Amino acid sequence: MSISQRLSFLVVFAGLLPFSASAGGPDATCATWAQEIVEGDADACSDLCPQASRFDQYDYRNGLAAAFGSTQGLDRFLNYLDRSTIIGAGAEGHACAVRALLEHWGDNMFARSLSHQGPHAKDQAIGLLDYTAIPDFQKRYPRTYMLAEHE
Repeated sequence: MSISQRLSFLVVFAGLLPFSASAGGPDATCATWAQEIVEGDADACSDLCPQASRFDQYDYRNGLAAAFGSTQGLDRFLNYLDRSTIIGAGAEGHACAVRALLEHWGDNMFARSLSHQGPHAKDQAIGLLDYTAIPDFQKRYPRTYMLAEHE
């Protein structure tokens, strides 16, 4: 990831910091939020789903459900990160969804899937995971952690 890309990434997330209590809380918070998205809770996906649909032509809710359901779905969801344009308020839910998938699949399976993605998708995934402030990220998920640089 170039310096200008990193700065853009940081600018987007810096604007979210006042709202980061959901993403930075206990592990269950992101899992709950992701589950609400999958179940069709309109509030849980009010910013994220319309952005993905309009700008990326991606059905986020179904993509996330598939990612929880099979390794092929996980591969497709992580591949979406390569072209995702989610910004602003939608980015917080997006970060939580990626974290929930890591927690659901565990380090070995998540890292295996992410390792098959392009460099941009890897950078995006790691940046989103870093944003959620996973306690002891490197220790708990060493294979995933090593797939891209960290801020």
